[in-house]
Amino acid sequence: MKTNKILGLALLFSAISVGVVSAQQEQKPVNPQDRIAKHVERMKQELNLTDAQVSKMKDLELSMLKERQQMQKSVQDLRKDFMSKMKGHQADMQKILTPEQFQKYQAKMQRMKGRMEGYKMGMRDAHKMGRPAMRHGMNKHQAPSDVQPTDKDSQSQK
Repeated sequence: MKTNKILGLALLFSAISVGVVSAQQEQKPVNPQDRIAKHVERMKQELNLTDAQVSKMKDLELSMLKERQQMQKSVQDLRKDFMSKMKGHQADMQKILTPEQFQKYQAKMQRMKGRMEGYKMGMRDAHKMGRPAMRHGMNKHQAPSDVQPTDKDSQSQK
């Protein structure tokens, strides 16, 4: 009886897994112009746009796409420039510090990087869940307005 249940669950799991994998393989990258055309077509249906409005909307969306692509390229260039300057800074730091000091410095920077990544993840998770990000010392299930003063807080105010 138990083996039948386990076998049934295994078959169900494998069927679901195959369905998910095949669905992921069928997704093709969408051309930005095609996405804009579909977006404008939906707007035409939902908002009862005229042909003149549709034409203007396509032009507007295409110009926005070009601007966004240029901005992304400039941000990538700035990031590359910043990273190369940071590597130069690291090299200069290594020249100034002793090997032990530089190791401590690198360890400190790694800890800071880890904390920042954790903070970013907390912000991202909070945004996905539609609630404010966790602040220092706050229970992760409390909203900022739910925070009650502790006994220490009330004693320090007296």
